[in-house]
Amino acid sequence: MADPFSIVASSLSIADLGIRLVKFLLQVKRGTDSIDEELHRLIGEIQSFTSTSKIIRENFEQDLREGADTPNKDERATTDLWRATGNTLRDGQNLLNKLDTLIQDVVGGSGSSTLDKLRKYFRKQSKNGEFLRLIDQLNRVQELLQILLISVNIIYTRKSQTTSNQSFEQLSSFIEGQGNKLLTRIAALGQRIDTGLHSPSENATLNILAIAGSVTQLASLNVHFMIPQSVSSTFRGRKNTLAALEQAYLSTSHPKHPFEQRRFVIYGLGGSGKTQFCCKFAQDNRQKFWGVFYIDASTPASAKSSYAEIAEKATIEPNERSVNYWLSVQKQPWLLLIDNVNDHSNSRPPETYFPPCETGLVLLTTRNQSLKTQGNFGPRYYEFSGLQEEESVDLLLTSAGLVAPWRAAAVQSATDICIALGFLPLALVQAGKAILKELCTLQNYLTFFENSWFHVRESIKQKSGDTRSGRQRSVSNEAVFSSYEIVVQATSEDAMELLKIFSFMHRQRFHFEVLIRAVLNPQAEKDAERETESSQKDNDKYGSKSWSQIIRDLALRLHGMLARHSERPVLPKLLQSANTSERDEIEFRLREALAELRSIALIDHIEADDSYSMHPLVHWWARERMSLAEQAISCQSACSILAQAILLPPLGSGEKEAELRRQILPHVENVRKQEAEIQRKFLLNQRERRRPWPVLQRKLSSSDIQQYAKFSLVYADSGVWDKAAELLLIVDQYLGDKVGFGNLQAIKARLFLSDAYMFLGEEDRAASVQLELLEACKLTRGEDDPETLNVMNRLGVSFWLQGKFEEAKRCHEKALKKLKNISGAESEETLKVMSLLGND
Repeated sequence: MADPFSIVASSLSIADLGIRLVKFLLQVKRGTDSIDEELHRLIGEIQSFTSTSKIIRENFEQDLREGADTPNKDERATTDLWRATGNTLRDGQNLLNKLDTLIQDVVGGSGSSTLDKLRKYFRKQSKNGEFLRLIDQLNRVQELLQILLISVNIIYTRKSQTTSNQSFEQLSSFIEGQGNKLLTRIAALGQRIDTGLHSPSENATLNILAIAGSVTQLASLNVHFMIPQSVSSTFRGRKNTLAALEQAYLSTSHPKHPFEQRRFVIYGLGGSGKTQFCCKFAQDNRQKFWGVFYIDASTPASAKSSYAEIAEKATIEPNERSVNYWLSVQKQPWLLLIDNVNDHSNSRPPETYFPPCETGLVLLTTRNQSLKTQGNFGPRYYEFSGLQEEESVDLLLTSAGLVAPWRAAAVQSATDICIALGFLPLALVQAGKAILKELCTLQNYLTFFENSWFHVRESIKQKSGDTRSGRQRSVSNEAVFSSYEIVVQATSEDAMELLKIFSFMHRQRFHFEVLIRAVLNPQAEKDAERETESSQKDNDKYGSKSWSQIIRDLALRLHGMLARHSERPVLPKLLQSANTSERDEIEFRLREALAELRSIALIDHIEADDSYSMHPLVHWWARERMSLAEQAISCQSACSILAQAILLPPLGSGEKEAELRRQILPHVENVRKQEAEIQRKFLLNQRERRRPWPVLQRKLSSSDIQQYAKFSLVYADSGVWDKAAELLLIVDQYLGDKVGFGNLQAIKARLFLSDAYMFLGEEDRAASVQLELLEACKLTRGEDDPETLNVMNRLGVSFWLQGKFEEAKRCHEKALKKLKNISGAESEETLKVMSLLGND
């Protein structure tokens, strides 16, 4: 913050000097009826400047009394504003001092009267422009101070929202008005600045305008804004529906109405624009809500991930209960978008998504018509299908890049296309993109459409054994799928590979960082592995080992080397050719391919967290258009990308890595689900062929085990301990068979498995696993080995949790005695055991 003394002192000096100058000039003015216009203007500027400096001093003194407890994101802006205000006040003070000196020089001479001297002086100045420049400079300072005052007002309106007697709506309207006022003043002053000049005065002005410009971004009481996708620039239609929903919400927000949580349902066909409508409503009414939040309810894993993202913003525990409680205690208005409710099997009741309170607005989208009963205000629900004909034509032609006014022939062709596509917004956008890409014209689009429709129908017939929901989705959206087939005809290989991979990820929030990590992490793992091997060689003392141990160690190293060279992950060509030393190049290629998919509206980019999403219909179509063999390859590629993006500890330690793993959870869930479905279809096909020989099952490889270990960590970080334990059990059995439980990685995996059992409340099972591991470590590593003692210590903890305090004490005492001899009494391991022993 600026020096408090400088701002207060400058303001007081300006007030004293300004009052004296105005008093003198008014006396001169009263002495004649023909006062010059410049003198009148100068009096006004000085009075206005003096008044502004007084307001600034009062605001600043109040700020000092209350303390600088502005929100963290506003602290820097506040400091910059007060610093700029102090500098501007000093500039104004210097101008008044110059003016005072000039006037004193004029009236201080001998000869003619004071009035005559001043009148002659002002006439002379008006001729050579010096006096006008003086007034302009004072006017510039006054304008800058007004801009700074509005900026400070915006900051402190945000600060006062929790203590003000005004309603959120009143404060929100006021701060929005202040923001518009600030933008107008900045624009007006900016137009009069000569950016070619580099004088200190011009540079200072530009700096203040830049500071104030950053404050315009804060002219809102909306703190959180999380929506699933950006609103398309071609959004058309639903204007009356949007206005009616807004009016219904505002009318039920009136104090005369019962205070209850308001819920509204939008249901209808896929591709009818339900999610875009909700995002548009949120964007248009952003100022009315302190927070806008989003939950993807399409799968349990995506819902869990959505709650974790909200929890991150709220800095609370990443689980559903914490988020619902946090929302329920907020006093400010919030909006919660719950998307795709009951669109998956094993669905949960929609009521479980609603925070348990009487505040907030919930918008719920679904294909399930029966859920319309969840609405409780206004018309309670909207049913979406196609747009109106005029809206559809507008959307199609705008998406095709055709500028209005349109010729009658173009409108007629567009109308025919809209009818064929059922007026569905998603299909219309795809049709427009195909025309824009010059894959076809407005006149011959329907010919292409019929050909692609035939391809879709044939694909549906071939997959007639699919699930019931899949068949329903196919039949009701053939028009949409046909429009997709047209736009992908000229798509690059890189873009098509990414589209196939995305179709096996979860359709929402696939972060770009995952792709980059998938390229960079393998090299980091190799470097760490080489460092570990080198360290092990330096520490190996074969004289202290038996020949069987030496041979076993060599065999394990040979096994690991052969495994690394014999197994290569299935990856798309784009990532196979990637070199970690060429990060900029691979990032450019990835961004280029993703931009291509965005240009034909197959994916959507969320800039806030640099992630990508797909519409449910695009997601399904991109996967189902592939043959079963293509699906298997693409699904395995998706698995490999996710696995390579994850680092196991110690490389993968830290909160940043844990946050990435939590973001990956929905994608791991979806990939594993699709993998199981593909395997089921393969087995079904093999049975139908009635082969006389048995079907050979694929054996687990070391890369599979590494993948399971990484995915188990994803589940553990997200609190899904049952699935973590399921995968860890497979890892444990594999390592036990291949390398034995004397191996360090096998020990870590089994201890992780025991942790999973602990979190599942299966303490007996955890202790049994640890006890078996302890015996194996004693046999292969010896009783004095640090890892053996670590296992013994962990077993003691399990005994303690079981209530077996004597057994726990014996384990800790034995481990403590040996650790003191090996590591010393002050080592971290020894002190840790001592602290646990104190609990016994």
